[in-house]
Amino acid sequence: MLSEALVKANPVFHFDQVVHCPKLYLKLMDDDLLRVIRNSRKPELKESRDLLHRIEVRDIYKCAGERSISKRIK
Repeated sequence: MLSEALVKANPVFHFDQVVHCPKLYLKLMDDDLLRVIRNSRKPELKESRDLLHRIEVRDIYKCAGERSISKRIK
């Protein structure tokens, strides 16, 4: 869920561009980022805020199933 919240925040923070510049990436990607998203009033961050709120109140996705994939050796 956290990664989904960050993907939805990408249009505002441009993670996909910042990742190529270590200085900007380190400035943006710190522990404060989640607080900034949670406290933001920007409408484009609403989905990210909602997902972070769900994580805080433990309304997280349920496991629908599990599958083990093994590699076949010939």
